[in-house]
Amino acid sequence: MTTKIHGGARPGAGRPSNYGPTVTMRVPATVAPTIRASLDSFRLRRQAEKLGLQPMALDPQPLLLKAVLTKVSAGFPSPADDYLDEGIDLNRLLVKNAPATFFYTVEDEADSMLNLGIGGGDRLLVDRSIEARNGHIVLAVIPGEGATVKELYVRGSTVRLVPHSPNPAHKPRTIKDGEEVLIVGVVTNCIKHFKT
Repeated sequence: MTTKIHGGARPGAGRPSNYGPTVTMRVPATVAPTIRASLDSFRLRRQAEKLGLQPMALDPQPLLLKAVLTKVSAGFPSPADDYLDEGIDLNRLLVKNAPATFFYTVEDEADSMLNLGIGGGDRLLVDRSIEARNGHIVLAVIPGEGATVKELYVRGSTVRLVPHSPNPAHKPRTIKDGEEVLIVGVVTNCIKHFKT
């Protein structure tokens, strides 16, 4: 007579973890929601770390560009135009809080924010120290979907991520009750990428 034994731990069995190696623990049912929320927050932070954000230099050298004093409608300035002696420092102009500011490069085929001038290959300056409010353009991470750049819409308890695109496939995303979304930071500037 042969007895078949079922059950028990098998190497490599079960679903892979989103958090790395795991251990089995027993916790009181009353704290389980808190632990789940903490794990979800941890997972979102790990996704944000994979975005490829490039930090700004903490103490950058001034980057001075000469500023033209005359307005140019569509052509080139005249060689006779006067220039400002001190120039414009792009670091001072674009970055308010260097330790909290990062570059994020928009995916090449992205078109969900074209109507606001943000397209594929553009480099966004994202400030993590600014509290995201209604109307801000934000870099957000949605679990299972990844990073997205959208306008934040907040009215009462309604929160949406709103695209601005000529492509009708892009629709506003309403954040449902209990749904986790990580706002990485507020987009303060867009450095346009033109084909050269």
